[in-house]
Amino acid sequence: MLPARGRLSAADVSVLARVSSLFPRSWRVANLHPSRTEQRALPGFEAVTERKWDLRFRSASRYDALLAGRFSATVPGSDLRLRNALASCRLLLVLDGEAPALPAECLLGSMPLASGTLSVYRGELNDPLLRVDDYPTGVRPIWQDLTPLHDVLSQIDASGLAFHLGIVPAILEDRMLPFLRGLKQLVVSQHGYEHGYAKHSKILIDAGDPGNQRSTVTGFDEFSGRDYEEVERLLKSGRQSLESRLGRVPLSYIPPNNMASRRTARALLALGFEYVLTEKRFPGCELPCIASDFYDRSSAFPSGARSNVASLHVTWEADLLKAGDAASLPRFLKALTEQRTRAREEAATVAGELVAAVARG
Repeated sequence: MLPARGRLSAADVSVLARVSSLFPRSWRVANLHPSRTEQRALPGFEAVTERKWDLRFRSASRYDALLAGRFSATVPGSDLRLRNALASCRLLLVLDGEAPALPAECLLGSMPLASGTLSVYRGELNDPLLRVDDYPTGVRPIWQDLTPLHDVLSQIDASGLAFHLGIVPAILEDRMLPFLRGLKQLVVSQHGYEHGYAKHSKILIDAGDPGNQRSTVTGFDEFSGRDYEEVERLLKSGRQSLESRLGRVPLSYIPPNNMASRRTARALLALGFEYVLTEKRFPGCELPCIASDFYDRSSAFPSGARSNVASLHVTWEADLLKAGDAASLPRFLKALTEQRTRAREEAATVAGELVAAVARG
């Protein structure tokens, strides 16, 4: 539960009841852990109880607006929990006398009330989640010239879209580190440990299919046949390597080929990963598993489409560039950035209307 300092006062409830009628009719709005009295008084808010708690990630229910009620910013752990709530909505409403420790750029408006301040923050669900797999590769032999890969990532970074880059820790080379450290929008995600690289890259070379264009190597679970202790050791080693070399702790995990077992699920939980980006929820996984609604090359993204969770592969995008297709990735990134802009503008408009309505009394 989000820590709370007491329940909402009658004056609070009166203000929020007025606010609830101002949301667009298509919006889904919820109140985190209301009392029964509050639930009856605020029928416009869906009650989100502890049984439904897991609002941190996109595998949980999606909400356009969340009310955190009387939140105390001084309770231990409150910063993390507020950020987790922010990750599950488009607008987060907080009513309290203390300022939550959230990024200033997320604050869309605030209004003092007799019992505190009503603050409205922009949630992360206005922005599409962009996932990019296979850096510096998956099973293909690593290119000596990394320029095509880095051109792809530079374009993504320049778009201003945060992106989860699936990095294979055991095959990351020192020559790659300066470039990665310079990416401003990079979210480091661990992509397996070694991705079966030693075995499968050799198979591709021997078959004369280094790009795996003939599907010489198909899907596999990297840790198949290994006991739990070894899986945990390898994952821990990979995570520590990424943290020490890039200065960022990977909180998300991308299983190679979207395949993993109960042993991997258990190890990820034990090691403190927070969520998994995967097209296939694997058995025994207690962490939120976030699937894509677009998983392909940028050239396959339909005109006029939108995507909440989109997945590319850096190697596939580099293939497009090498084949002379320099238009697909920019077109894809433009579509996502325009989608984000529209969503943020709508959220800001709604927030402004809410604050103005409260000010009018």
